[in-house]
Amino acid sequence: MEATKITIQPNNEQILVRTLPEVTEGNLVDVQQDLSGGLRLQFDHVGQVNLGAVTAQNQGRILVVLIDGFVIYAPTIDEQITNGELDIPHPINPQVVQLLKEVAAKNVKKAAKS
Repeated sequence: MEATKITIQPNNEQILVRTLPEVTEGNLVDVQQDLSGGLRLQFDHVGQVNLGAVTAQNQGRILVVLIDGFVIYAPTIDEQITNGELDIPHPINPQVVQLLKEVAAKNVKKAAKS
């Protein structure tokens, strides 16, 4: 397994993450923002299966969510995620949210053509 060292803020903890991600923006099919600015990311079937597998096999480890190479969320995995949804409980930059929504819409449109 190839790994890359990254730093998790705010404590500057360094961890190794797999170089090839389990779930990518290509699996994103919906983005919902709540009133506090947090996000719910919904993934397609492949993303759901991969997210379920990685969270089942890595409980107690850190799940790293990167956007453009920056860590936006890094919780400890405490249970398997089986519904294909990942909640990010803190506000995300509005431009990033808009970009994620555009990517999700493009993925849905592409899937509909297949």
